[in-house]
Amino acid sequence: MKTNPLPKILALLTAGLFAASLATASAGPGPMTTFKAVKSEKEAAKLKVGSQIAVGCDQCHGVTVSTVDSERAYLRTYTCPTCKLKFTTIMPGGGGRGTAGSFTYSDGAGHTAHLAAAR
Repeated sequence: MKTNPLPKILALLTAGLFAASLATASAGPGPMTTFKAVKSEKEAAKLKVGSQIAVGCDQCHGVTVSTVDSERAYLRTYTCPTCKLKFTTIMPGGGGRGTAGSFTYSDGAGHTAHLAAAR
């Protein structure tokens, strides 16, 4: 007696589609990281090597997320990869440009950027 292979093929196709839909349903953004503004140079210097930081450029509104390295270059300069502006740190109250209690970057032309650390 000859059997019809169609039901087996349909069952395999249905199982494959079901498995594919489960894999797609779990896709999407992972856990979101929350960042808190860094308010002082002392707070910025205390960030541990390997922790995540974000720098937001006020000129182009780009945000760069990176990790603290052993050289701690983020304490001196930041170059925005989007608009290519090069910023240096402003000490709070430094020449009237920085505001007390904030860690700010400036490019000398009035553009600023701000540092935040992952919570």
